[in-house]
Order: sequence, then C-alpha cells, then structure tokens
Amino acid sequence: MADVKLDEPEVLWEPDESSLTQSALARFWAEAEKRSGQQFRDYEALHHWSVSSRDEFWKLVVEFLDIKSHGEIANVVGAGTDDRSKPELVNVVWFEGMSLCVAENLLQNRSDKTAIASYREDLSLWRSLSFKELYAEVNAASGYCREVLELKCGDIVAALMPHVSDTIIMMLAVNSLGCVWTACSPDFGTIAVLDRFSQVRPKVLIVTDGYIYKGRNVDVNEKNKEIIDSLPSVEHVILIPFTGQSHPNADENQHERIEFKELTSYNPKVDLDSAFVRVPSDHPLYIMYSSGTTGKPKSIVQGWGVFVNQIKEHALHMDIRSDSSVFFYTTIGWMMWNWSLVALGRGAKLVVFDGAAILPKDPTVLFRLAGLESVTHFGASAGFLTALEVMGADVAGVFRRDGKQLANKKIRAVMVTGSVSSAANFRFVKSSLGGTVQYVSMSGGSDINSCFALGCPTKKVVVEQLQCVGLGEDVSVFNELGEDVREETGELVCKNAIPAMPLCFWDDDGFKAYSSAYFHRFPGIWTHGDYAEITKENGLIIRGRSDCTLNPGGVRMGSSDFYSVLEDMEEISDCAVVGQSWEGDERILLFVVLKTSAKHVDDALQKKIRSELRGRLSPRHVPAMIMSVTDIPYTFNGKKAEMSVKKLVEGKPIGNIAALRNPESIDALSLVRDRWSS
Repeated sequence: MADVKLDEPEVLWEPDESSLTQSALARFWAEAEKRSGQQFRDYEALHHWSVSSRDEFWKLVVEFLDIKSHGEIANVVGAGTDDRSKPELVNVVWFEGMSLCVAENLLQNRSDKTAIASYREDLSLWRSLSFKELYAEVNAASGYCREVLELKCGDIVAALMPHVSDTIIMMLAVNSLGCVWTACSPDFGTIAVLDRFSQVRPKVLIVTDGYIYKGRNVDVNEKNKEIIDSLPSVEHVILIPFTGQSHPNADENQHERIEFKELTSYNPKVDLDSAFVRVPSDHPLYIMYSSGTTGKPKSIVQGWGVFVNQIKEHALHMDIRSDSSVFFYTTIGWMMWNWSLVALGRGAKLVVFDGAAILPKDPTVLFRLAGLESVTHFGASAGFLTALEVMGADVAGVFRRDGKQLANKKIRAVMVTGSVSSAANFRFVKSSLGGTVQYVSMSGGSDINSCFALGCPTKKVVVEQLQCVGLGEDVSVFNELGEDVREETGELVCKNAIPAMPLCFWDDDGFKAYSSAYFHRFPGIWTHGDYAEITKENGLIIRGRSDCTLNPGGVRMGSSDFYSVLEDMEEISDCAVVGQSWEGDERILLFVVLKTSAKHVDDALQKKIRSELRGRLSPRHVPAMIMSVTDIPYTFNGKKAEMSVKKLVEGKPIGNIAALRNPESIDALSLVRDRWSS
C-alpha cells in the first residue's frame, strides 16, 4: 500500500484541456502576455500583473469583453484618489471619459435564442422570452416610463417583487433611462421594507399581488397598500400580477395601479436603441442595503463599475459564454440577483425561479429545473447543499433513468455563496454530480455586488478552498497589527480601489459612515468583516464573519430589524439576537429579558414572538432558539454588546469583560449554555 501524505490537499476537480486553452480566461491570459511582453507562469503571476498594472488590466477587460460604451477612457482612475496615505478609498471616478448603459450591454443579443426561462415553484413555466422578445418588451416598457410617466435620469424606482422575468424587464427598462434601481423581496414585512425604501424616497414603486412559497399563495395586497401609504414620494405604482390574488385598484392617496401589460404593449415614439441613457461611472446604478446591525440598514449606492467587475467574473472566472445556461437561486433583494443578470450580457440563457428551494415532497426541485433547462452553471447557498445532504436527497437520481445517465445533465459548475462552504458541501457535490463538475465557492457581498474570491477555470479545486482572489483586486489577509499573513486566520482586506466599491452611502455627508464602515480598522484599507486564511495553494478559506452581521442561509440581516419588532412586545423588556455557527451554516439565537418573573419563555410567547417576526419582517427572521435570561450585556456608551454574546455562544474568548457596563450579564447568559450547546 502506497504511503499517504497527510499534508497533501484533497483535490476534487482539475481543469481539462479545453479549460486550460479555450476558456475566456486562457484567451485573456494570452492577450495579457502579448500586451505586457511578459510570461505569466501561473494564475498568481497573472493576478500580480492585474493589480500592479492597473490601467493596462482594466483597459484590456473593457476591450476584451467587448463592453459597449461611449467615449474614450482618458484615465482608468480619474477624480478622487486611491492614495493609501488617505484615510479611505472614496470619491474615485473610474474610466474617466467613458460612459455606458448597463441595459444596453445586457440587450446586445437580438436573436431568437432563449434569453430568460422563468419558472414557478411547481416548475410550471411562467414565461419564456427570446433575446429578440426581451428587447421588444424592454423597449416598450422603457418608452412608457419615459413618455407617459416622464421618468428622468436619476429618478429612483423601487421594486417589491418575486424573482420572475417581468421584474428583470422592469430593471432593464429603468436602467435604460439612467434611473436608479432598488429592491426588496415581497416576503419582507412592512417595517423592513420601509426602513429601506423610506430612506431613498422612490418616485415609482413596482409591486406584485403575491408570491408562492411551499405551495401556499401569500397575498401581499394589504401590505402593499400600507407601504404605499407610508411612502409620500411615490407618484406611480406599477402592478405585476403573479398569483392572481384580487387587489384594490387604488389606495387612499389615489395611486392608480398601472398594469404591467400596459407598459409592454406600449408603442414608443422613439426606439430604445436611440434612447439608451449612457452615464459616467459615478452615476448611481443600484441602491443596495446593509444588514442594519447598528441601526437602520445603510443605503449603499453603486455605479456601473459593479457591472464591469461582474462581467469580468462571469467571463474570466466562471467561463460563462453564449452556450451557457445560468441559474442562481436568489430573491431580488440579494446581490446575487443583480449579479446573475449579467449572464444576459454574455449571451447566455438565464433560468429564474420563484418559490421554496426545498419542497417537503420534492427536495430536488431545483436540480429538476436544472435538467429541464440544461443548466450549465447552477448556483445556490451552502446551507441549501447542507440541507439536501442531511435529508439524504438523491440529487444524482434526478439525472438518471433506468440506471443510465441522462443527456440533459449539463452542469459544469456549481456556484456557492452566502454561508461558508464546508468540506462536506464540496464532497456532496462531487458524489452527487461527479468529478467533472467544478465546485465554485464564492465570497463577496452586497457592498461590492460582486466577489473578492471565487472560481478559476485553470486551477484545481481543493476541498474547503475558494480557488483564487479576483483579478484586479489586491486581496489579502491581515493580522491584528495590519500585516500580511498567510496560512493563518485574519481579517480579509482589499488594499486597492476596485470599480465595484460603492460610490457612497445615501445621505452620508462627507463619506463619514462609508469610511467608518470599511476603512476604520486599517486606514486606507478596505476591511470586509470576514475572517479568512490564504492557503499554501494560494486559495482562500473563509472562517466566518468578524462582525455581528447575521447570515443564516447566506441571507445577511441585522439585529435592528429584530429589535424594532420585539421592543413593541409588552412581555419583553430587553433582548439580544446573534448568529451561531451550526452544522455548516448559521442559526439565529434570541435571548430575551421578560418583564415578568418567569424563568422560561412559555409555548404561547414562543409562538407569538415567532409569529410577529415572521409577519412583520420575514420567515427568515424567525430564530432557531428563544431563551429567557435576566440581563443583556451593554458597553459603557449604552450599546448592546452583541459581539460578546456571539463569542460566548461560539465558545471563543470574550476579551475585556471589564469594558462591559454590566459584566455580570455574561454569567446570566451562561446559565442557559446547555440550551444553545445542544
């Protein structure tokens, strides 16, 4: 028996000859060598060139990927600075002299090939659109918004919609006018929606009548009415029916619901090809939202630099091309929705789905969808894969019949993000789908609407490791002293400006909140809030969040949403909510201080708390465990010390307990240790 080298990494996938020589990355690599006059022996050498020769790299990205724009690039980085002597990397204007429209880039294909296949939860086809049909409907909707609603460049449009093709049409129509898109999933409660949309004051609100989850039609018409009545900035409401629930045609403020079919049947005076609004990179494209850990969610303003970074990732890192079929399980409020739409810009088919990822009688519904649409790039969260494995779901059986492999098993890559991928997730995909499927673990965030670490078609896949850091991104890991470290855990940082970094936070005077969020820990260095390790294979392992953001199932959420609901409950005097690493994912723990002398949260109160959080926020906000304690820790300046609670439940040293105003609270929490440990 041959000796086993215990320190050898476990390799699950290796690139074939086609990936090494014919992938977009391989061709880009060859062009970079030609332009630079250098030879790059491996990916790391190419990456070093991409950050050390910034201008040459980003110009080549724009040219190589045929990004459609207006004007010549005068400076890759213009006004502003990324000088590290400054306290932050803000006010940077990318691609000075160049303007573009993202919608124009995503609508370049006008063929009869399928662009979007949109499915309901029961796998009934909602709609299928060719690229030609997609352009026609965006053209009509854009014309209606421009000529009837009189939307202007810079106006904000908010959507409260399921993930269906019609939502994508509206995003493209909005963007074609230079308007700003922002969105929430319709399962968000009223408070959660208003905490976000009320900050940015949208002019138009796009709503649906309901959504379907685990076979149940959820009517949102009354919630829509409450939200509209609470947003005085809204002048027009567009309704996209999905479930057929009856709905009032107008609210108290007499907002007439404009039916979606009115927009898509409109005959505009000017064709969209002559009307695309091209804007500079510092013009807002999207408004995303932070988790709201320390208050209301921060409104993150992003320009089209995120699109340049995203299409770089689709083409060079994911090898998505015109013959690809791309699916990612997401809601429209998660950044992966924005990210996945870029597949259209590669000429790929985009497969979309709205509903539960795992149905009680059909845990493999998403993989059945992948078979129906010959999906090549399948995306979901690590928590989804963990759940399937725990259930013993027969994913391999989806692609077999009579013991034979079915021809429609086309999956080349499984893209995973959200929660941290465990070793079990990597192995489950290989055992279920075979060794020819590349496991692409990705890590980034809503902040940049893209990735800091992701896949590479020319590198091996090693268990637990993200294959590489992104081209053009000087990503590193710092120890407590701000020094680069390898093969040890530290803070994930990015040491250079990249096009995907936010323009600003909404209503953030002087970039104060923006600077504090990302550049406070290490001045001049973007600190992402992840614990990570760079391995000897030059891969990356994410160890978890280094802040208090809750991240169950890959959906980021903050504690303030919970508190806004729980503080209204007469039975509760105080509370703290934290995330706990659990079985390869994260679960939510809620600690409450009761106003009565009761030592436990009885069944009736448990039910009430869960019902309130589900109804006013979302089903995702329901905690896994609710425990009664006598005290919650606070800092001397009056802030809840959530990180101390999180460290306690994770079994990590809390640090300086003397810095707490009430250090005895840690003992109070420890009394229920047996609950969260089981």
